[in-house]
Amino acid sequence: MRYIYEVYKEGSFSKAAQKLYLTQPTLSIAIRKIEEQYGMPLFDRSAKPLNLTDAGALYIQKIKEIMALEEELACQINDLSSLKSGHIRIGGTQYFNSYVLPSVLEQFALQYPGVRIELREDTSAGIGQLLSDGSVDLMFSVNDMDESLFDLKPVFKDELLLAVPGQFPVNGPLVPYALTRGQIIQNRHLVKDCPCVPLNAFCDTPFLILTEGNNLHKRALLICKEAGFVPKIHMEIEQLVTSYHLAGAGLGAAFATSLLIKGSIDYGLSYYKIKSDHASRSFNAVVKKSSYTSRAVQAFIGIVERTYG
Repeated sequence: MRYIYEVYKEGSFSKAAQKLYLTQPTLSIAIRKIEEQYGMPLFDRSAKPLNLTDAGALYIQKIKEIMALEEELACQINDLSSLKSGHIRIGGTQYFNSYVLPSVLEQFALQYPGVRIELREDTSAGIGQLLSDGSVDLMFSVNDMDESLFDLKPVFKDELLLAVPGQFPVNGPLVPYALTRGQIIQNRHLVKDCPCVPLNAFCDTPFLILTEGNNLHKRALLICKEAGFVPKIHMEIEQLVTSYHLAGAGLGAAFATSLLIKGSIDYGLSYYKIKSDHASRSFNAVVKKSSYTSRAVQAFIGIVERTYG
């Protein structure tokens, strides 16, 4: 293809051979083979300079179209590498998509406006399945994942606090430990001298616990066990966000994350810092080992790290 285009451009076999660093006989033989393949000549050799036959004109037209496509492909690949275009499919829970991702999505859209994002929402297990079958490119999880199938990168920690309806009598003697939403927004709970509540004070308090199979179900039971009691479960709920809003309605105490508290309205709840390793959750960015991790996905993970890490 290149040989024919060069002869067309130069109007001469000899000049084209020089440009291609070939002997003229070698070039002539190569082009003859192509003409024999199509069963008709591409050049009118009787004309000086060479003219294209009708078949030759069609051939050159297609060569130009192919060259244009190659140039377009090179530009698109360059755009992808510089993140001027692209597509990311992200899977998350209701909590993660509603309270963690918004500020990240805003920053990403400002930096990479040409990259389209598709957001899927499901349970943690459901998102894991979507990642396994290739329906999403990226998820963030606190759950254990099979590291033979997935690559995990720690990106940030999420702190759990106990949210208790303000009208519950148990809050009375615990005033020195109680935090307001405003103090959570100011990260008072992360300060070393912020006291942890004696959690066994809530042994008779009704709890709103997430359903079994949820990461927070197991954590809640372990936290209470460490404090020496089994929580009195008033209600089991599937979603963290729902349990928090029900606590705001006065139905019971609930474990909530600092990001959820900061992103929700002020229900007048009393918040308590918890002394337990289980109260700190490490979120990992998770991608499938067998899949290519695009630069757009890498950039998105980087923004999550810078925002919450």
